[in-house]
Amino acid sequence: MRGLKSKVAIITGGLGDLGFATGKRLVEEGCAVALLDTKDEPERAKEIGCLSWNVDLLDEDQVESVCQNAMDTLGPAGILVNSAARFVLKGIEATSDEWDEMTGVNIRGASLMAKHVVPQMKQLGQGSIVNFSSVSGFVGQPGFSTYTATKFAVRGLTRGWATDLA
Repeated sequence: MRGLKSKVAIITGGLGDLGFATGKRLVEEGCAVALLDTKDEPERAKEIGCLSWNVDLLDEDQVESVCQNAMDTLGPAGILVNSAARFVLKGIEATSDEWDEMTGVNIRGASLMAKHVVPQMKQLGQGSIVNFSSVSGFVGQPGFSTYTATKFAVRGLTRGWATDLA
């Protein structure tokens, strides 16, 4: 990875396995990294050279506040990694609340993050968004069509943003 030194990255789901590994690697490449998560583990983030913030991706006011706080602390974000995800391993029997939580985090949460980070990227004149999907975003898997639907949607967001932000 070239050209990442001194860039600022914001990672949702930053204290989960994928987000944490991504944060660790970006720090190794010279980035300042904000790990956003529902977990409150600032010491764990510090172990790999990151800062962390608590955020509920279902709450736009929190998302806006945390994004602004992270960028005030680290500088304008040139990298956004949406790795936060909710899993409800159900198909047709999923409840409305389960659907709302999954679509809220997996789709709307990624959208809210972009809404509050992309303006900084535009001011920088550059930026990169990485949206984590899943094999479930490519093929249906038995027993969890709800999750599959949200991951197909993440792929759609990614393709849409690629044209919107080019």
